[in-house]
Amino acid sequence: MSRAIGTALYVVGFELLPVREIWSVQPVQEPIMMIGALILMVCATLITLGPYSRFANMLLSLVYASWKQQT
Repeated sequence: MSRAIGTALYVVGFELLPVREIWSVQPVQEPIMMIGALILMVCATLITLGPYSRFANMLLSLVYASWKQQT
């Protein structure tokens, strides 16, 4: 689920990137749209990395616990 949310935020972030041929934005709006797109992409990365680090931590702790019992 975190990958789906992260992907959706990346897509929305890329859609917000100001492209002069597609968007008819004012020069004042361009930096605001760029900052918004970058914030969305950073949030998407953090949302995706959080569950992966918890999963890896849980998996490695289970491997270590089972290895510790054998020795």
